[in-house]
Amino acid sequence: MTDQKPSCNRCRYAVFQDYGYSNYTIEGVEFNCAIQLHPAGSFDRWYGVDTRLDYGSECSGYASGEPAHIDVEGDAILHMSDQQRQSLNLLGLWKL
Repeated sequence: MTDQKPSCNRCRYAVFQDYGYSNYTIEGVEFNCAIQLHPAGSFDRWYGVDTRLDYGSECSGYASGEPAHIDVEGDAILHMSDQQRQSLNLLGLWKL
């Protein structure tokens, strides 16, 4: 097994939020760092390779874990871990 370098894609504080009309018509994905350390702030994540997510390898707050991913309709929130919900709470997207 090869070691993967840290990435926002594998950080517990990353929050990816789909936007669009429904879960069937997703127009894009907004990235947020729950502890607000990403220098680009909130941004529209590119499909495919987005080098802005490589910042995890330089981030002082990087913590390996499963990022939160919110679907357009919000159904995924019900199935998130407590750790993922804590990230949403930090951004004001979920009340604990």
